[in-house]
Amino acid sequence: MSTLSIPFLPPSSLAASKPSLNPAMYEGKYLDPINHPGGTRTIKVTGQDGEKGFYKVELTGGGGKGEPKNYTLPAQVSKDGSKIIIDFSPKGGPKDFVGVFDDELKGIKFLKDGNFWPMQTGEKCE
Repeated sequence: MSTLSIPFLPPSSLAASKPSLNPAMYEGKYLDPINHPGGTRTIKVTGQDGEKGFYKVELTGGGGKGEPKNYTLPAQVSKDGSKIIIDFSPKGGPKDFVGVFDDELKGIKFLKDGNFWPMQTGEKCE
């Protein structure tokens, strides 16, 4: 009778095959073609602590149809990279708007309204 040998794979090696979440993946320049065509948004993770489990984010934007030429919005990204929360109240919108990074489409998808901000390729923040 022969013995079948099955290699042991530790859980960490299995997890490594999944795409890893990282707060820095949100950094970059985006468009908002659905709600504000022609406008841009720039996201930079500051690394400063925000609320528990979050980093503060610098979010600047503007220039799109129906929005100010320039603005800055309070925002934060979870330290595990699973979500970004943006406060649109300075522009008359909701306070805690949640988005998630879509790695396949390369952009941020907003859960409440389905809006999508595509990241501009090669436009990472410095």
